[in-house]
Amino acid sequence: TNITPRVSGWVQQLYVNQTGQQVSQNQELLTVYSQDLYQAQQDYLVALQTAARPGTDSLLSATRSQILEAARERLRLLGMPESEIERLKSTGEARAELPLTSPFSGIVLDKSVLTGQYVGPDQSLFTIADLRTVWVLADVYEADLAGVRVGQEAVMTVTAFPNEEFRGKVAFIYPTVSEQTRTLKVRLEFENPNLRLRPGMYAEVRLTGGGESVLAVSRDAVMDGGDLDYAFVIHNGNHFAP
Repeated sequence: TNITPRVSGWVQQLYVNQTGQQVSQNQELLTVYSQDLYQAQQDYLVALQTAARPGTDSLLSATRSQILEAARERLRLLGMPESEIERLKSTGEARAELPLTSPFSGIVLDKSVLTGQYVGPDQSLFTIADLRTVWVLADVYEADLAGVRVGQEAVMTVTAFPNEEFRGKVAFIYPTVSEQTRTLKVRLEFENPNLRLRPGMYAEVRLTGGGESVLAVSRDAVMDGGDLDYAFVIHNGNHFAP
């Protein structure tokens, strides 16, 4: 996900300052000093005080309640957490700083913000990815497309761990074939709880269960007899016949 502010302002505190850093869910990434947010909080406090005034006019009371809810909703739309809204309601103290938090645990893939920088809703400040599940893009030859389907099991090996197999599944089959390579992109999904699989790795993928059952032998069991290729069949455990 891309982390963007909903208000304009200046970066006051920057808690995550490098790419590759691990962050936890709800961890504060930075705080933004915003006059718009401060004014919206003041409007909410005024609406809160007005709604608390005693009165006998039911229409006026209903109008005050609507204004109060609208002021609260504006704070939500500006990105203010519910916990901060409740703090504002109980203390009556407005703050001009808005904390931005990570929506989930993951790794910072990109950081494009500095302390003191002016930021707005049109800027992406961080890109965070949850690498506990990764996507792998594989090229499948056009002639093999009939044996590929969504949900099919995939076995993968990577250069970093050549003697280890990772098991996943086909998650999506792209709709077009490359005119240059005559291959189709297939997106595979693999669990990565230990974060050993990293973006940018090269891999070889084997798709299983996609074809029909056929009679087959190992490649090294086939003998080249010149005009004829043959293999040996064992009879009664001790008699070999070509």
